Amino acid sequence: MDASSCGAHSVVLASDGSCYTWGKNQNGQLGLGHANPAEIPTMVPTLPKRATWVACGGAHTVALLRLPDENDP
Repeated sequence: MDASSCGAHSVVLASDGSCYTWGKNQNGQLGLGHANPAEIPTMVPTLPKRATWVACGGAHTVALLRLPDENDP
């Protein structure tokens, strides 16, 4: 598991490659498809479960994804 926090929002990488974000979201930095804040960790639904690293800054969140292989859906 990997995690990053910038004070206003946070992101965590789960062991299955999924990403969860929470916190302020005025710029959509949580990646949830809206600009409403999230008080609890919420899975980012548009990211495939292939993340290997996550980080965040004041108004952004970034995830590094591994390339898909033949076993990915």
